[in-house]
Amino acid sequence: FGGKDISVNILKYVADTGEEDHTAGVEEYYLKADGFFEAHNRLNDPYIYYKDATQKNNETIRENALFYSAAVPKVIAALGLHEDVVFHLQEWQTALIALTAKIAMVDKCLTSCGSVQTMHNPFDCYVPIGDLGKIIDSFRLQRYHNWSMNGYTAYQLGLQLVDAPITTVSTNFAREFSEDIFQTEHFAPHLQDIFKTNHVYGVNNGMFKEFPREYSRKNCEKITIPEIKQVKISQRKALLKILTHYQPEGRFGYLTY
Repeated sequence: FGGKDISVNILKYVADTGEEDHTAGVEEYYLKADGFFEAHNRLNDPYIYYKDATQKNNETIRENALFYSAAVPKVIAALGLHEDVVFHLQEWQTALIALTAKIAMVDKCLTSCGSVQTMHNPFDCYVPIGDLGKIIDSFRLQRYHNWSMNGYTAYQLGLQLVDAPITTVSTNFAREFSEDIFQTEHFAPHLQDIFKTNHVYGVNNGMFKEFPREYSRKNCEKITIPEIKQVKISQRKALLKILTHYQPEGRFGYLTY
């Protein structure tokens, strides 16, 4: 990673299922490497490394994401899983595994694998070309440099390399990604071409399904659906007013209006 060999400890956890032999259950694996994934805060929140230094914090998150993307295909190979591997990627922090997994196949580290991506939100991260060079070799980096003078975001790179349509958390949100002004003009304008090409499909999480019939009137007698709608419309207009006048140099990272 970045021209250096870094040792990674692979930690295994198997949930106790109550069986005497303790062999049943889902196996989980975690990666430990000196200098990475070291979020020391009260909640052990993996997004908070430097609470009072936003830029340094964002750079650390990006560094960890790049390192994780570089390590995962090699870890899978070290576990002896070389064929028919499916990487189910979550958020931009893992999106570049779609790139490193394909490199792993070209380099014969893995025999066959595919990547699918689930987006819970459109938050993204710009990846400077120099940083991308930490996870790909100089030959591939030069080819990429000839194609892109400025670099792209993690999603712009990763979503073009996944092996299935993009998924998100609800059918409604999937439609909003490519139709709603919040997404098309403010949060994800840089991904619209990819959404149109690769499409986004919603897989409804429990909270997005129809409200259970037995609870449909509980605590709801005093407010009507039109009243709820008016509140949402009012809040929507307020947010759009803010976003319309918010024009930072780059739209990635924290919104600081």
